[in-house]
Order: sequence, then C-alpha cells, then structure tokens
Amino acid sequence: MSIRLLHFPLPFIAIGVSWCTTWAAPVDAQTGHACGTDVGGTIAAAQGRRITAIDVWTAAPARLPGGVASALHVTTREHTVRSRLLFAVGDALDSLRVSESVRQLHALRFLAGADISALCDDLGGVALNVSTRDGWSMWPRFAFRGAARSSAGLEETNLFGTGRAVQLHVRSDDGQLGIGARVADPTLFGDRAIGTVSHDAYRHGSGWRGSLHTPDHGVFSPWTVAMVVQQSLRQAVARTALSARGDSVRRGIANVTVSRRVRFSPLSATYFLVGAEAERTALVAGPELPLIGPSRVRRAIVAVDIGLARRSGHFVDAPWLLPTTSENARRLMTRAEVPLGFEFDGVLGIGRDVNARRAATHVDAWAGRHWPLGLHSAAVGGARVPVALLSADAWASGYRTRGSGDWSAGTVRASFGLVAPARRGLWSARISGEQLSDPDPDVRGLALVDPTLRAVPVRSRLAELVVTASAERTLQLWPLSRSYFLDAALFGAGSMRWDVAAVQQNTAAPYVTVAQLREPTLTGTSKRLSLASVGAGLRVTPTRFGRATVRLDVAFPVLHSPGRSGRPYFRISVSPAFGSGRNRERRALSGIP
Repeated sequence: MSIRLLHFPLPFIAIGVSWCTTWAAPVDAQTGHACGTDVGGTIAAAQGRRITAIDVWTAAPARLPGGVASALHVTTREHTVRSRLLFAVGDALDSLRVSESVRQLHALRFLAGADISALCDDLGGVALNVSTRDGWSMWPRFAFRGAARSSAGLEETNLFGTGRAVQLHVRSDDGQLGIGARVADPTLFGDRAIGTVSHDAYRHGSGWRGSLHTPDHGVFSPWTVAMVVQQSLRQAVARTALSARGDSVRRGIANVTVSRRVRFSPLSATYFLVGAEAERTALVAGPELPLIGPSRVRRAIVAVDIGLARRSGHFVDAPWLLPTTSENARRLMTRAEVPLGFEFDGVLGIGRDVNARRAATHVDAWAGRHWPLGLHSAAVGGARVPVALLSADAWASGYRTRGSGDWSAGTVRASFGLVAPARRGLWSARISGEQLSDPDPDVRGLALVDPTLRAVPVRSRLAELVVTASAERTLQLWPLSRSYFLDAALFGAGSMRWDVAAVQQNTAAPYVTVAQLREPTLTGTSKRLSLASVGAGLRVTPTRFGRATVRLDVAFPVLHSPGRSGRPYFRISVSPAFGSGRNRERRALSGIP
C-alpha cells in the first residue's frame, strides 16, 4: 500500500478544501410532472421517451471551514459533469444508460453525491435534472502491491473544478524511498481521452510512466484504446559487497491495446482485444537478499497481443458494506454497487525474445465473479439487497520461451471471500493462495494480502507457494467525520509457506549479516513455515464505496513453526477496498481501469 506525503503546494491545498454536507436536489423550473411515484421509478417510467432537455446543477459544499476556504473553492464545472453522461438531448431515454451515468458520477472522488431525476411532459418527452454536490477534493491516497511496494501521498482530485488531478507522494520500492508526482487530465481531445504522467525519483534511481486511454463507460463503450509507456531504473545501493544490499533494475515497457465490443446485452458485454507490446528488462539480485528464482534476468520481448474480455452490466447494491448514518443515507453516500456475473480479461502475447533469439509467449489474465446469497427488500425504498456476498477471483501471468520447459516470472493466484452484515458491523472471511514460478529477482513479496506478515521474519516472507486465511468481525463505534467511521475488530488469521526463500550464496558476498544470524533457520526438506494468530484492532472505515480502510492491529500467535517467536506483534496497514484488484496484472500496474 502506499502513503503519500502532505508536502503539497499551498494554492492546491486552499483550492481543494471542501466539506461534504446534507443537500437536496434543486427543483427544476420547467413545467412537467413526475414520471413515477416509487423511489427511483421516475427514470424507469420514462423509458423510451425522447429527451428534450438536460439541466445540470452543480453545487458547492453547504459548509466550508472558514471564509477563506469558501472564497477559494471552485465548484465543479457543468461541463465536467456533462462529460460523464452517456445520453444527450434527442436520444430515447435508456434507464440502463442513466444508471451507468449515476455510477460514473458517484465514482468521482470530488463529488459528495449525485442524482438524476426526470420530468415528463404530455407530448411524450422527458426533461432530465442532473444534480451534484461537491465534497472534499483533496484526499490522502494509499496504494499497496505486495510486501515490498507501497506509497502514500496527497492528491487534489478536482483542480479548478475541471476534474484534473495533481498528486504528490512518497513511494517505497523494495526498501528504497522516493518522492514523486502524478498529473491526470480527463479532458484531452475534447473529453475523448484521459492522459496520465507520473515520475518518481529515488536516491539511486528513478521511474516514470505515461498513459493515454479512452474513458471507461462500462458495457456502453463500443471500443476502447489504452496506451502505456513506463520505465524504471534503480541501481544497487553501492558497488561494494559490504553495502550492496539492493537489486539492480532496468525495466522498460510499451503497450497498446484496442478493444472492440463484439457482443452486447443489458447484462454484459464481450470485447475482442488486439494490440502490441515491447519489453526490455535487465535485473540483478542484491547479494544478501532472499531468492527463489534466477539471480539475473535479461529479457527483450516484442509481441502481438490478442485476447478477450467480458464486463458485467448487472449490479446489486449492498449498502451494508459501508458504515452508515441517517445523514449519509440522505446524501446517497451508502451506495455500494457490486457487479454480478462472470467477468474476465485475458491477453496472449505471441512474439520473440530478441536476447534469446527464440519465439516467446506472454500470458496475462484475470477472471472473477460475485454471487449474491439471498435477496430481501430493504427497509427504505424496497430495493432488493443481498443477504451476503460471495466472491472468487483468479489471476495468471508469466513468460515462456521456446525450448524452455518452465514459465519465468510466472504467478498463479486465487482468492475467495465471503462478507455478510452483522449488528452494527460486518462478518468477513477470506482464503487466498499464490504460486510463483521463477520470479524475477526484484520480487520480494507476494501480491496477495497476508494478515500475518508482520510475524514472519523478513527473509522468510518470500516463498514459492503461500496460502493465507482470515476471519473477522467488525463493530461500528462512532463516526470520525462525515467520511469515516471508527470501527473495532476481532479477527483470526493464519498463513502457510512452502519452499521459503533462502539467502543466495554470492561469491562477492559469502557472508551472513548479524541480523540474519539472529533469525532461526527453518528445518525440514520442504522448508515449510506456518503461523496462526488471533487479535483485535481498530479500523478507520470509509463511508464511501471504493476507498481503502486503515487498520491498526495487535495479534498474538497461537500456532507457529518451531523456532519462530510467539511474541505479540503490531501491524499498521491499509486494506484495499472491496472488489479492488479485479484486473489483469499489466492493467493493474499501469493504473488503467
């Protein structure tokens, strides 16, 4: 996960200050009558009518902390809201497009709420009111990928009301700290493309990334284009063996993918993918670091990509996923729409490894599904709400060169989860596993989230096969603000590792450090490490769907491998939002949804 510094230009801080409060949609002055009387039924009752007008109302937060902040706040521009709408004047009203438009508006971090209502006339037309209320546009941002890569920072998500984002952050990459910046602009080419540029600087290296892609309109996008170029360069800490503890990394990637919708229904859309990729990688492992794959890798691949993707257009609202108050419910902040049905995204790259002078294949795929377990009518509004949610996801990626029997840089990962509402909280359980095959030498951790990681010695955290499991019960305590709740939690967690990484024997550094001598050595041919613990903690839980949760835990090992410490351990972490990470690996790394 990542944590971003609060070093932010003062003008951006003043502009980004805004407060999310109770609001009501403005009343349209046009003549007309409601298209229906049931909650949310006005749009459904107007299905098929011709849209005669679209009125957009953007409002600043009802209260801002101080007159200076109120004067400097820039309300979201009307054009910024209109660019997210999937309908126009003259179209026949499609309730599915309206629902997706509301979903797109709710996904904008700088909006506290959004709603679309309809007024019908006697001539078969309908006028739509789009109402939005601004919220805080400056937020801390956290990112997490495995045990070795994380970042944290501060982001202004609505610069001058345009939807542009500017971010400053601190990043930890395999033990090296760096600072960086990121700029995203969703208004390129007349709102037809979103561009992102980021740069990170380390003491012994740097990295940059640029991307350009079309907006994500769910199943209503007839085609999409995504282009990504990124490069990272990180040298070992020093040339001498006594201090050269890090990896030497040189990696450059360029990728373009065009997706064309080939099948569409109200519940799903299937896309055919075609593109090209190029990668040049040169990696050398640090001489004192654990290793389960090759210590050196040189890869230069050029390939043509083909693939298929399926997206769901069917959603269910599970408001109990988020802590709620009556005020939040009035502000429509409790919507937690989860896609249902089977989804997947897979690409096969067929090309050549220039270094090896052989044909090469690159596989990158993800598949997943959510199931609602039982549906009942909600107390308010009568909407159908699931009793519980079951999820399953699987990922696979790796490279294979002709003549080589094994996959390199390969990973297969699966995760199963169950979450259900409880009195003033949630019950949740998850089991995950990951298998690595000759991972690159700069891989120092696993992509899955391991609740017991803090109790595992640093040099034993990497393994060829890992299985983790956890169960948790949370209890809402009290709201910290309009955007976050403080929760308490009781949990149990366990993990098991097979073929744990060992420190490589390097002729340039044939010694073991004092810290390593203090760590007990695993015994047995399988080099298995197991751990189970119980604990309690506090959670800072968001009231808006899609945001991460901050965790503070204290745990007590109850079962562990011989030689492992049974002392309590503390853990501060950031849990990804429910449903995050449902992308194939390269899309997740590029930041493209």
